[in-house]
Amino acid sequence: MMKKPIHERLTEKNNGLTKAQEVLYQRDFKQAKETAKNIEHENKINM
Repeated sequence: MMKKPIHERLTEKNNGLTKAQEVLYQRDFKQAKETAKNIEHENKINM
């Protein structure tokens, strides 16, 4: 078995963590988008 390059081994080791972070990030991003939409909507009404 060939040894993997160091950067490939590092990404494999960190993947468990980043998967969870990706999910959180996507959830937060969706929330932020909703909030931005709501603020925009309110601004249009208040003009």
